[in-house]
Amino acid sequence: MSEEQSAQTPKQVRMQSSVSGVHRFVMQFSEDCEQVGVKPEEQQRVSLAMTEIVLNAVKHGNQEDRSKRVEIQYSVTKDEFHAEVTDEGPGFDPEQVPNPTSEENLTKSGGRGIAMTKHFMDEVEYKEGGRKVTLKKRFPQDNV
Repeated sequence: MSEEQSAQTPKQVRMQSSVSGVHRFVMQFSEDCEQVGVKPEEQQRVSLAMTEIVLNAVKHGNQEDRSKRVEIQYSVTKDEFHAEVTDEGPGFDPEQVPNPTSEENLTKSGGRGIAMTKHFMDEVEYKEGGRKVTLKKRFPQDNV
C-alpha cells in the first residue's frame, strides 16, 4: 500500500437535506474507505453508522427541509475513522431516546440507528444540544 493510500486529508461536505443526497454521500464515503485500505467488514460498519447519523440529521434534525444543510467533516485511514455531523435543527437529548431493545419498545420505531451506531463505533458524542455528533472508530491492527 502506498503512503498516499495509508492516510487521507480530512474532507468536508455541506449537503442539502435530502435522502437521495445521503445515499450519494455514503457511496463516496465507502469509496474513500476502500481507497485507504479499510477491510470490507469494518467499511460496512462505519458506512452503516454514517448512513444512520446523516439520515437522522436530514430527517429528524432538519426535517427534510431542503433549505437546511448538513455539514459533515470526516477522515479515514487504515487505522481509524473520525467524523462530525452537524445539522441545523432544534437539537434533541439523546438520553431521552427510548432503548429500542427494551421489551416495551420492541415493536416501536425509533432509536435503533442510534443504538446500532453506538454498537459499531468506539465513541459517539452528542454536542451542541444534539445538533452535532462526533464518531470515532479505531480499526483492529490486523486491518491491513
